[in-house]
Amino acid sequence: LLRSISDKAKTADGIMSALNKSLAFNNESNMFVTFFLGILDLETGILSFANAGHNPPVLIRANGSIEVFETAKAIPLGLFESVPFVTREVKISCGDKIFAYTDGVSEAENHSRELFGEERMLNLIKENTQKHPSEITSLMIEGIDSFVNHFPQSDDITMMTIQYNGKA
Repeated sequence: LLRSISDKAKTADGIMSALNKSLAFNNESNMFVTFFLGILDLETGILSFANAGHNPPVLIRANGSIEVFETAKAIPLGLFESVPFVTREVKISCGDKIFAYTDGVSEAENHSRELFGEERMLNLIKENTQKHPSEITSLMIEGIDSFVNHFPQSDDITMMTIQYNGKA
C-alpha cells in the first residue's frame, strides 16, 4: 500500500493521509497502525517526516548530542478517514544517526513489572553515540535483555539505527 501511494503522493503528510484513508475505509474492527514516515533528500540532508501515533525517533548527532524528533500529535492510521497530518523537517548532517523503535522497547517489563522506559533507553544511546549503528542496536537489545531478565514480553521489540553519510 505504501509503495502504491508513494508513487502518487510525494509529501510525508500526503502519503500519511492517503494511507490513513485507505486503512480507515470499512475498518469495522477498528484496527490501527502507528506509523512514522520520513523522506530524506540525499542531496541536501533534509528529512521531511510525519508521525501517526508512533514513538518519535531519536536523532543522534555526529557531535554526540541527541534529540528526540519533534512530532505533531496525531492518532494512528486507520481509525478515522479524515485526520490531518503535519509534515515537519529536520536537517540531517553527515555522520548523524537515527534510532527508530516501537513502544515494545520502552515498555519492556522486568519481573517487578517495571518498564525499561525512555529515560533508560536515552541514557544507553547517550553512552554510545559514537558507536556504529549496528552496535547501538545490539547494545540496546543487550540492555533490554539484561533488564527484563527472561521475563516474557507482551509486545514486539523492534528497532533500527541508520546513519546518513552525506552526498556520495
